[in-house]
Formats: sequence, C-alpha cells, structure tokens
Amino acid sequence: MTNPHGTWYDGQGQIKGEQVTLPTAASDDCDLFGMKIGTTIYRFRWRIVALWLVVMAALLLLVPPADPTASLTRDLLPADSPYYQALDEYAERFGDKSGRSEIVVVFERPDASLTPRDLLDAEEIGRRMIEPGAGEDPSLWRDTTLRTPKSLEAMGARNPLISANRKAAMVCLLLPYTETSHDAVRMVDRVHAVIDAYPLAPGLRTAITGSAGFCRDYLLAHERSHDKTLAVTVVAIIVVLLLVYRAPLAAAIPLAAIGIMTAITTKLTVLGEGLGLSSGTAERLFMLLLLFGAGVDYSLLFISRYKEYLGTGRASMKAIILALNTSLGAITASAATTIAGLGTLCLARFGVFRDMAPAIVLALLVAAMASISLVPAIVAILGPRVFWPRRIGRAPAVRGTWDRDQLWQSLADYMTRRPARVLLLTMAVRVRDSLGGLQVGWTGLPITLPTFILG
Repeated sequence: MTNPHGTWYDGQGQIKGEQVTLPTAASDDCDLFGMKIGTTIYRFRWRIVALWLVVMAALLLLVPPADPTASLTRDLLPADSPYYQALDEYAERFGDKSGRSEIVVVFERPDASLTPRDLLDAEEIGRRMIEPGAGEDPSLWRDTTLRTPKSLEAMGARNPLISANRKAAMVCLLLPYTETSHDAVRMVDRVHAVIDAYPLAPGLRTAITGSAGFCRDYLLAHERSHDKTLAVTVVAIIVVLLLVYRAPLAAAIPLAAIGIMTAITTKLTVLGEGLGLSSGTAERLFMLLLLFGAGVDYSLLFISRYKEYLGTGRASMKAIILALNTSLGAITASAATTIAGLGTLCLARFGVFRDMAPAIVLALLVAAMASISLVPAIVAILGPRVFWPRRIGRAPAVRGTWDRDQLWQSLADYMTRRPARVLLLTMAVRVRDSLGGLQVGWTGLPITLPTFILG
C-alpha cells in the first residue's frame, strides 16, 4: 500500500512501499547515521508520540505536585561564609542560637502617639507569637527569642523598639533558621494569622517586615511573576509563530511539544529531590523559560528545514529524513554546548545558582530529545498539512509576483551584507531598556506588600 506521506526506508537497504529515490549521502548531502534516525522516527512516529504521552501521563498521576517553597530549604550562602562564621561564634560565646533571621512587627499611629493600650496590644501579640498554639509543633519555636518594648524598658528614652516621637513600636521575633528556609516562611504566615485574629484598637496600623518577612513577600511576588511570565511568553510565541508560518498547526506543534516537555521535566525534578535536585519556584521559572526558548528554537529549525525540502518537490517522508539529518547536528551541538556552559553553575558557591544548575541541564536535555524525536514524529503524522491553509510544494516562478517568503530572504541577505549596521541599529533600539537597569532599587518588590506597607 502506498503511504500518502511517501515511502519509508528501514535503514538496512530495504525500501517499503512505493519505489522512490531515497536520500543518500551522495545525492542529498546526508550521512547514513542521520538517515537511519530520520527513517526510524518516521517509521515509528505513532509509537514515539504515544511513548511521550504515556511517560507524561504516568508522571502526572504518580508524582506529587512540586512544593513552591522546596528551594527555600537550603542556605544561599556557603557554610564557611563570614556571615555564618559570625553567627556560629555568637552562638558559641553567648549561648543564643537565634538571630539567623527575624520577624519584625511594626505598630504605628501616623497622626498620634501610641497609647498605653497600643503598647499592651504589642506585648500580647508578642506573647502569642512566641507561644505555640494548640496542635502546633513546639520544636518550631526552639531557640527563638522575643524582643518587645517592655523587655527593654530599662533603657528608658533610648529604647530602640520605640520611636523617638512614640508614634511607632516594634516587636522582634529572632529565629534560629535562615530567612530562606521553609520554617521561616511558616513562622511569618503564623504571625500574619495571629495579627489578623487580634482585635486591635481603632487607628493602630501594623505591618510585618524583617528578613524573614521580606523573603516571604519575595516568594509571593515570585509566584505571581511566574504566572505572568508564563502567560506573556506563551502569547508572544504564538504571535511570532503565526506571523512567521501563517499556519496554526505549525505554531501549535512546538507549543504542544513544550507542554509535554514541561510536564515531564517538572515531575522529574520532583523525583530528583532525593538526589539533590531543587524543584522550587525559581527553578520552575528558569526551566519554563529554557524549555520555551530552546524548545521553540530547536523545533523551528527542524520545521523550517522540512518546509524547505517540501518546497523542492520531495515527498513528505524524504523531506522529514533530510530535515532531521541537516538539523540534528545543529540541535545536538547547541544543546551540548549550552549544557556544558550552564552546567558549570553546579560549582557555584551561591546557593541560587547552584540549585538551578541541575534543573537547567535537565530542561535542555529534555528539550533537545523532544526536538529530535517528538516534534519530527508529530510532523510525520500530519505531513504537509502542518502548513495548512498554505500548500507547500514546487511551484514555477511567475514574473511580476512577490512571494512573502522573499521577505525573510531579503532580510537575511541584508544582514549578511551589512552586519555592523544591523548590530548598531539593534543596540540603538535596545539602549533605552538597558538604561533601565541603572535604576534598579534595593528589592524590586511592589510597595503594596506588607514589608513596605508602612514605608
């Protein structure tokens, strides 16, 4: 039976189906290895797609969701950093293991001095902060220290927890774990709950800050930016793909493959937590950006080659083999060099970079594997229908007509003839955005978060 997409070659000199001229190293500038891979993927296209889907479904069903705070369980600084050395020395000499982070609750009356009741409320809230509630794990409060205005009242007017104009006061809970730890986030959430449940006097405002409070706000902002970044990235890629190919299926294939890659990579990082992989919000954000960036680039490289070979009049099967053969080396080389470069982050001393490195390497590996197996298999199933509603094939040139594809050829010719001019023009367009980096503030967090609400 003749296959509507052409015939396939079994890689061992046997041609199945209709006898056609097959790609060879001599006629089509392809090597035997690439031809075997392309032929195998075309022959088992349905099984390859099914395998990816089965793996994704199994991971989604059997692996629990990622904990967004999982990456916060580790210290960002190395154990031998001066900061931790000072803390260890302090704990050894004074027997106080708290102070690695703090939760600061600010009480304020903007237009008047604090009343005696306000100070009593601050003391009561401090007591509730330091005492475990019913059903709570007492070990969470081990080695914590509370500082309230009353605890330093012997200092009189020099009490550092009451402002000079007596319009503000602070209650400080010193924690024995770093502000980036999961326990610190839990304690901040608990302090929020304590204050929300307490009947404060009218006009008294409160805010939670300190290093632990700031990191908790940072985590919330990170979660929100993660969702916005993903949405903007998807929309931008869809728009670009539709403008380039003007074919909905050609735009949908890379996005569908990236969706499968994302699900698999995210679950693999969760499985790898026992081996030291981190699956927190920061890691997931970087993985998504790399999967979308590298995955789309690799997929477009193959699809563009496939379109070019279809345009020469070749059958779909031959076009897929040749497209994969000519793009296989570029995809694997790009992935390998990027993995080798970014993989060196595993040697970093700063915890954020070190934790992200395995997730980045895993994302690039999955993106490369999907681009040379899953994407070609989907394209092989759909065939030339990928470029619907356009028809791709050899067409005689008609004088006086303009092919929209000539736009890209003209742009490529211009950039190769005038590379310096294109570079300067690109830099001039981006200079305004680059100057914005000179005005980055200390935090970058919205001022509506609790950390800044009284600022």
